[in-house]
Amino acid sequence: LIERELGDRPPELVWPQMEGKSDAEKRREHVRRFFSYFALQAVRQDADGIVPLVGCATGEPTLVDRVRAQLEEQFGSAVAYQLEQDAAPYLGRSREDWLHRYFFSQFHVKLYKKRPILWHITSPGKRFGVMLDYHKLDHDTLPKVRSQYLWPSLERARTQLRAAREEEPPNMKTIGDLEAYIADLEECDRRLESVIQGTVEVDLPEWANGPYRDGKPPYDPDLDDGVRVNILPLQNGLFSRPSHPKCSQNRNERVRG
Repeated sequence: LIERELGDRPPELVWPQMEGKSDAEKRREHVRRFFSYFALQAVRQDADGIVPLVGCATGEPTLVDRVRAQLEEQFGSAVAYQLEQDAAPYLGRSREDWLHRYFFSQFHVKLYKKRPILWHITSPGKRFGVMLDYHKLDHDTLPKVRSQYLWPSLERARTQLRAAREEEPPNMKTIGDLEAYIADLEECDRRLESVIQGTVEVDLPEWANGPYRDGKPPYDPDLDDGVRVNILPLQNGLFSRPSHPKCSQNRNERVRG
């Protein structure tokens, strides 16, 4: 009776894009969306919308820690642990590795059709990283990433390097690892500063209000401009994409700090 009244049931009710996919592909999609949901909730629940991806010098819980805490709260510690173990074959790697390295670039960006509502800020060597909530993005967000997350990690590493150089005999591998870590974070700091100060070249639509008001720094996003506009300086400044030959924002002026 129900089928006769409502007509044929479509093959895919929830995810039309999965029509025709194999059961294995559907299971993989289900697992990815499951952990994506908890990752999104973890970032959204943070007061300033900034969540570290790797160990933070300030001791703030990482994204992995927060997702695990949410799973345990929802299902209990035993079930949460089993869920993590069962998910690995579908994610193709551990949950930690997937959240750190693949969640944003290979899932979240595609899910939101290149308009991600979570932003992954990372150093060139991936030794530093935070996740940002786009809906809490403002002119203080990037300076906070530097002063409250990046700089404390840099200072801790520099202290560790000084101590390593004073050891007898010095551990050259430890020194080399710390030097590479510091160089990576320093480069990330320079790139963040270039975005904040507007020394990156980006083509902004003439109708946009931000992210450089009247074509002048500092970085001050207007959320109503949309993700694609506000993320442009970060794409060009943080990820070393080729700069555009010209840069305009309503005034046909080049946005340079």
